[in-house]
Amino acid sequence: MVLSIRELFYALGIVPPGRQTVLPRIIQVTSCYLILMCVFQLGSILTLLPQNLIVSVPNIHILIVSASIFIAISMLMHQSLITRKGWLNSITYLWFSLLFLGGVVLTQLVVTADAYTYAPDVIASSTSEIMSGFSSNMSFSIYLVIAIIYTLGLVLVFLGTLLSWRDLRRWLYR
Repeated sequence: MVLSIRELFYALGIVPPGRQTVLPRIIQVTSCYLILMCVFQLGSILTLLPQNLIVSVPNIHILIVSASIFIAISMLMHQSLITRKGWLNSITYLWFSLLFLGGVVLTQLVVTADAYTYAPDVIASSTSEIMSGFSSNMSFSIYLVIAIIYTLGLVLVFLGTLLSWRDLRRWLYR
């Protein structure tokens, strides 16, 4: 009677090694892209919250809510891609969710751009007005970088999807 290594480990009561999931390349790239974007969103909020204690950041409540929505949807997409379960386990829902995340990023950019265009000039009457202008400028710069990285990443994920269409269809079978 010949036992395989797996059966031997089960007989010994040891969990067999190698419970790692091997993902197709396009799934790994998309997953890393979502995690990277979540890190940028979290970093933007962690940068603006202390700044809000010193000088008020215009529309920070909208930025916090939109970043929370972005992170929640990204984590749901990431979990769906890895486990192959859930509502987002299809190519259509994957792309719809990615485009929805683009809408969230665009909303953040528009909100900060609106505050940036109405920021006071450098020739202001008081220090608080100058700091308020700096606050708007910094938040606009943060979200502009996030929008650029989102757009470049989305183009790369789309090109990877075209190149690895067969792998994506096998992984996301719905």
